[in-house]
Amino acid sequence: MCQITEEQKTTLKSVLGEPLNSSSADEADENVDTQFTTMLDPVVSHKDGIFSSKDAMDSDDDEMGGGGQRVQCAQQ
Repeated sequence: MCQITEEQKTTLKSVLGEPLNSSSADEADENVDTQFTTMLDPVVSHKDGIFSSKDAMDSDDDEMGGGGQRVQCAQQ
């Protein structure tokens, strides 16, 4: 993890200006929902998603069972 000094922070703030994504919400307010994010490897995340969706589709097939009859709708 990278550590920066107070002098570097001050210099960055003077160059970059105010943050674009700031919030004036009070996190203690009951109507405020706070979310935390984590750093993820996009390749691993993508591969996990591929295998998860395949497993989900397999379980859907199992739940439908076999032997169901297909009925065509009558046309008028």
